[in-house]
Amino acid sequence: MKENSGIGEVNMPESLEQQRRAIEADIAKRKHQLAEQEAELMHLQVLIPQLRAAIANHESILTSVIRELDAEQTIYSSDLTIHRSPMDMIRPEYKGMKLGDIAAHVLETCQIPLTTTELARRIYEAKNDDELSRARNSLSAELRGGVKSTHPRWQKIGRNAYASLQYSQEEAA
Repeated sequence: MKENSGIGEVNMPESLEQQRRAIEADIAKRKHQLAEQEAELMHLQVLIPQLRAAIANHESILTSVIRELDAEQTIYSSDLTIHRSPMDMIRPEYKGMKLGDIAAHVLETCQIPLTTTELARRIYEAKNDDELSRARNSLSAELRGGVKSTHPRWQKIGRNAYASLQYSQEEAA
């Protein structure tokens, strides 16, 4: 068989030999890569439990810190509650205005009925629910007075909502 065509047969064994060498080289390369990856995997198998333990430790510390911060904020906010009156909580853009004028302005600007709580949130900067409740109570007294006066400034809609007179007239039309 080797001498049938001469040149073709000489190239044939060389190309097969080249293929064999290429495949052997590829196998050796892949074995080396596999060994490297297995070594890295072993390293990661040791590292992963260590990282999990570190994360659990940090989460525990974080939980403790959050509890301490919450306790400090509770003490701080209770101190603020004692000292802040509703007039101290009025938003900066309304400072110096009378509460009735502020309520009328907000109702006219919104053009929708607002509950006393919604109005209080727009008028006051309350730090917690207790401050908001005191601010809302202060506002409620002003709102009731504005409805019952000889020249009403707004209208009561439903049980606990108020709207500007313009809104009420638009709804009636």
